[in-house]
Amino acid sequence: MVMLINEEIVMAVPLLNVLNVQERKKKIKQKTSQQRYSNWQRNQNKRRVDQQLNDTLPIFTSHKPYQVFFINYMSSFFTILRLIECARQTTYFTIDTENDDRSHKPALIQIELVQFEEQTATATTTTVVIFEMCHLLSRKTLKYQRIQQLLSTIFNPSKTFLTWGDGENELSKFKIYQLFQSIPVASLQFKNVQNLFKNWYNNTYKHNFNCCMTAFNDIDDDPYCTCAHRPYKDPSNTWSLQKAVAMIFQQFLDKSLTRNNWGQGLDNRLYH
Repeated sequence: MVMLINEEIVMAVPLLNVLNVQERKKKIKQKTSQQRYSNWQRNQNKRRVDQQLNDTLPIFTSHKPYQVFFINYMSSFFTILRLIECARQTTYFTIDTENDDRSHKPALIQIELVQFEEQTATATTTTVVIFEMCHLLSRKTLKYQRIQQLLSTIFNPSKTFLTWGDGENELSKFKIYQLFQSIPVASLQFKNVQNLFKNWYNNTYKHNFNCCMTAFNDIDDDPYCTCAHRPYKDPSNTWSLQKAVAMIFQQFLDKSLTRNNWGQGLDNRLYH
């Protein structure tokens, strides 16, 4: 009798394993379907908002002239040297990064070297440097060493980096590249303009007199807020850059290409 029970248990174990595997696959499939639907719904909402802004606002244009330099294996040696000197004289930088949509690898580091007129403290012609991390050189070349010097000159702890979001998190992804491994990302000075903007906006554009929040002398976002000029009601919400540009500059910042195959190369010289 004991032998029979043991045999039944032994025979039941593989069956249970099969059932468990099938159940896990079923749950994974359900979760994947839910994620796909959520992503689809989020993308649809984003497209609808983009279309509304595009229909009502002019396209965003920079208020100052700028020059773009692509850094890759086709970059001019003397251009890199000139950018190193420019970076030495620059204190403030704005940065943004992009991943390649196919491989999901970090692909682009976009950096603005913010130059100011000494007397007026206003920004002049700006320099934009785009590092195409998927199109760099062998470590044995002199040009590679100069590109590394350019990165080290820019990403120096004495500099200040303006970001829209967590700059340290964005840059840390690029540690997969040998060229970036010596950069002291954790020691850099980041200013999250996204958070600073929210505080500035709420202080500048307070609740209307007929809004219930005025009675509490509260400038924070609130679900009961009825102000049309305050698009975010949940205090935990963060401003999107697109929304900030729309509200302050009354212009449409097109973000439709944010997800793209950035690893394939932007510089036309890569294709000649």
